[in-house]
Amino acid sequence: MDRETLLALDKAALVDLVLQQQQLIIELQAEVAELKTRLAKLEAPPKTPENSSVPPSQARKPNRAERRQKKRGPKRGHVGVSRQRAEPDAVLSLPKDHLSCDDLCWV
Repeated sequence: MDRETLLALDKAALVDLVLQQQQLIIELQAEVAELKTRLAKLEAPPKTPENSSVPPSQARKPNRAERRQKKRGPKRGHVGVSRQRAEPDAVLSLPKDHLSCDDLCWV
């Protein structure tokens, strides 16, 4: 608003305008304070065992990426070996009417 427009307003309109601007100033000051705290968190150095109470076990390990790249499992061309299957000691056969669905439902 320019000076002539403000001079044309009556006293009640000027008071309302000042109160609206005061409310806007309060809201903007709160927003600026919030943005300053967010900026301070973003600009802060990362927490390490040297500059904070972070335990040494939480420190970034320099060779961690190398360990992840290594493929797991047997090497190419490796012949697999497994245990021999054991023969059962005894084989039991039960008549179908021996078991009911109440006892075992998987039969």
